[in-house]
Amino acid sequence: VAGHSVGEVAAAHVAGVFSLEDACQLVSARARLMEALPDGGAMTAVRASEEDVRGRLVEGVSVAAVNGPRSVVIAGDEKAVDEVACHWESTRLPVSHAFHSAHMDPMLDEFASVVRRLTFHAPRVPLAAATSNGTAEQITSPEYWVRHVRETVRFADAVSGLGERGATAFVEIGPDGALSALVAESATAGSLTVPLLRKDRDEETTLVTALARLHTAGVSVDWDAFFDGTGAHAVDLPTYAFQHRRFWPEHMPHPGAASPARNGIGGGAPASTDDAFWEAVGREDFGSLESVLRVEQDSLAQVLPALLEWRRHQQDQSVVDSWRHRILWKPLQHPAGSPGGRWLAVVPAGTGDEESLSAVLDAAGAHGTEIQRVETAASDREEMARVLRAAARPAHGDSAAGNGSAASNGSSGHDAPAHYDGVLSLLALTPGTSDGAAPEGTVRTAVLLQALGDAGITAPLWCATRGAVSVARSETVEAPEQAAVWGLGRVAALEYPDRWGGLIDLPAVLDAASADRLAPVLRAAEGENQVAVRAGAVYGRRVTPEPAPDPERTWQPHGTVLITGGTGALGGHVARTLARRGADHLVLASRRGMAAPGAEELRAELLRTGVGVSVIACDVSDRESLRSLLASVPDEHPLTGVVHTAGVLDDGVLDRLTPDRFTEVFRSKVRSAVLLDELTREEDLSAFVLFSSASSAMGNPGQGNYAAANAVLDALAEDRRARGLPATSIAWGAWGGGGMAGGADAERQARHAGVLAMDPELACAALMQLAAESAPTAMVAAVDTART
Repeated sequence: VAGHSVGEVAAAHVAGVFSLEDACQLVSARARLMEALPDGGAMTAVRASEEDVRGRLVEGVSVAAVNGPRSVVIAGDEKAVDEVACHWESTRLPVSHAFHSAHMDPMLDEFASVVRRLTFHAPRVPLAAATSNGTAEQITSPEYWVRHVRETVRFADAVSGLGERGATAFVEIGPDGALSALVAESATAGSLTVPLLRKDRDEETTLVTALARLHTAGVSVDWDAFFDGTGAHAVDLPTYAFQHRRFWPEHMPHPGAASPARNGIGGGAPASTDDAFWEAVGREDFGSLESVLRVEQDSLAQVLPALLEWRRHQQDQSVVDSWRHRILWKPLQHPAGSPGGRWLAVVPAGTGDEESLSAVLDAAGAHGTEIQRVETAASDREEMARVLRAAARPAHGDSAAGNGSAASNGSSGHDAPAHYDGVLSLLALTPGTSDGAAPEGTVRTAVLLQALGDAGITAPLWCATRGAVSVARSETVEAPEQAAVWGLGRVAALEYPDRWGGLIDLPAVLDAASADRLAPVLRAAEGENQVAVRAGAVYGRRVTPEPAPDPERTWQPHGTVLITGGTGALGGHVARTLARRGADHLVLASRRGMAAPGAEELRAELLRTGVGVSVIACDVSDRESLRSLLASVPDEHPLTGVVHTAGVLDDGVLDRLTPDRFTEVFRSKVRSAVLLDELTREEDLSAFVLFSSASSAMGNPGQGNYAAANAVLDALAEDRRARGLPATSIAWGAWGGGGMAGGADAERQARHAGVLAMDPELACAALMQLAAESAPTAMVAAVDTART
């Protein structure tokens, strides 16, 4: 058990440190003496690390709590607190006193005299102390509980300590779920956090849901005690095996579902009698139909409207089905590349992961392949080029350049570079953060692409990742941020076709079987350039058509649905669809809110449909702004859905991209999605939809940074599904009716590439179907096959 501030008193009682009576005496004396202190002081939560905060502290300010890696509370004199807090994102806490600071000092002596009269016992249940030096012996001493009032609450340490003891499920016992989000920041990756109560939820429903989540996560629940007195009883399962046979009617194309028309393809004369019949229906040509069907026109007038509506529905679904694609991983025959050859391996410097990196290089160099290793921490194009020239210089061709210092030896660097059969980049394995910023490994990979050309190295480049993709539903994405390199690489394959090799994903931990497959994959010349190496097989990535398995099964929105980028063209289309489909309340979030062009008109249009609408100016990439927005969701219509359409473009060919041009694209697209994931994990959502891009799924010249960001969204969706949370990332093609890539020039460019603008109403129909399906990712794009 663990507790936060005064909550640690409750945890200590549960652990057996003191009786309920003594716990009440301690809490009562603590509250009475604090209340008697003079008013004044302030407490502010700041978004920064403890180290950064302590480096900025001034007299009169204390670190009151360390709640997470970048979640710190400071307390003390009001002006001094404001002076320190101004350096970061911050939120003033509504408190009467500056707790856990020097403002508490006047009460400590009298409080100590009360605590010394209590009886302490060794804990019967392990208690993770949240005050420094809180050993088992210290917890049972009065001095600890006196220090507990004044010193820093080290809640993050308590949570990480529980994780080190093997805890993977955290249950919050309290009136709300305030601590669950804090626990998620410090707990072991993949841990479950469950609040038993929520202030805006029905208690019984919330409690039962929490127990169900714990049960499905493997936590033992005493269901006999839970169901005691209800009359419920266990039943025996059938003694025979389930047959896994389906008896639902299969969805078959109907003659009435003619070829797609609304995506801009089609037309011409009727191809058959059936087509002629349906054209007559469409024209409402009663005379022709009366003679053919021998039915009176009055009867036809009654049935034709319904028949025509049915056919239009079938046609629309046929169009949607023609747009839908899935990403699949196909097992490949064991590749057998030619042995030998010389490769240049570009490795990130100073990662602290030397053993893993060496294992990858050893595997790549198996079967006679010579690997020349060059380590670099360069993130500047010129510096990276100098490192590569030094490594490839013939006079030093057999040695590796470690840090770029070879550039200072006076050589002009114009010698013809050494010959390589390939270049293997491990830069994507650079340790990154999960905060949604542009991954350093991805930015360095883009710089490497540029620098290879500057250095005259034309050998094909392969980029390796670890745990960036999932080849099966049972496999989790261990490193979603590394998926950015896959989006970047698909664009590189189009912009640098002559010196691009491919993408290869390795297991998070390289086992012997996977290691043995790596070198043959790199040397194989079979056209596979997007592969995942696993112990059981090598998999190739495929994009395959997939019509809707059950077109009538769609997302049924209710309660409140949050739409980021809600005042934009795409957000507006989604909002209109959700309003028609039954949502009670829509929150349209955008940077400018009601000041955005067309926001007032959109709000009025939606209100006329009867749906509640809130248009809020909010930077959803800012944690506190988003937290405040989510707190504003009305109690009578709790949050049940999220649609993340927000994003910005900063297009440019890879050779012109700078590290700064990744920053804003990732902030708007990825950081916002990461925060939405973190801050809604405890909500009972029916849908969590991310707007990705076909540029990520297929590549699109000039959109390397945008494709990289959207690839992370796809990985995030797979990660959420693996954690049992709803998530659907849709890689969209071009939308008609406006959008991020709107405009006549953009539409002409898309048509030239064989990409057609999709009807927004039908695109939203695809969204509603996909959000109700189990797959975490999909691509929806209208492609003119005659031009591709």
